[in-house]
Amino acid sequence: MHTTLHFTQAEQQLFSALPAELREGWTVEDEVLTYEDDAEHRQVRLDLMELDEGKFERIILDCGPEVTEEKLEELIAQIDLSHMSPKDLWEMSFALGSEAMSYLIAKLILEVKTDTQIEAICALADLRHEFLVSVQ
Repeated sequence: MHTTLHFTQAEQQLFSALPAELREGWTVEDEVLTYEDDAEHRQVRLDLMELDEGKFERIILDCGPEVTEEKLEELIAQIDLSHMSPKDLWEMSFALGSEAMSYLIAKLILEVKTDTQIEAICALADLRHEFLVSVQ
């Protein structure tokens, strides 16, 4: 099992506030890569997105290039990852970009109760990291 979490400083603070038994066994590394997204690039990624599940596509398409930070947080709160296929998860993370993925990761850290949930967060952080590597 992969146990390295690529977290931003803000995510590390949230993670460090979790009970010790949840943090045990995980290695946290700084996510040092960044990307300044813009409306044009996000729209291209949204146009390329092909999700199998229509309800997720509607939510993510609403995260278009002109979405406000508040609206983005509201939309991300509607995404239930437990029903998302691995392919859709990859498509979603690429389309949303690193900033939106960071909102989602932070939201999930605040809600975490089990190691299984941390494993899911680890997968999302890995997807974000791969996105960041790809745009460097």
